[in-house]
Amino acid sequence: MSERHRPTSPLVSAEHHHSGGPVTAQPHTPSPRRDAGDEILTLQEACSLLRVPEGTLRYWRHLGCGPRSFKIGRHVRYWRADLTLWLAEQTNRPQDHH
Repeated sequence: MSERHRPTSPLVSAEHHHSGGPVTAQPHTPSPRRDAGDEILTLQEACSLLRVPEGTLRYWRHLGCGPRSFKIGRHVRYWRADLTLWLAEQTNRPQDHH
């Protein structure tokens, strides 16, 4: 089948509508504004701040119960302010008494 007669999906035709380059379909979630002084931390730096092993933070991220994180490419990152807020939430959370 030649290029001229190849069927295109609506997604393919929409990809090149925006400024000529390909656009990936990702949900747009508005993010709160960040303080210009806030710092982006790596997974290892976040572990050091929280004083937990890397495996624990990865597991919390997998479960969706840890501090808010995001990706830059394939790399997981954390805002320092989000880690501080999450720690405060954990401190103020009622304890389970078994």
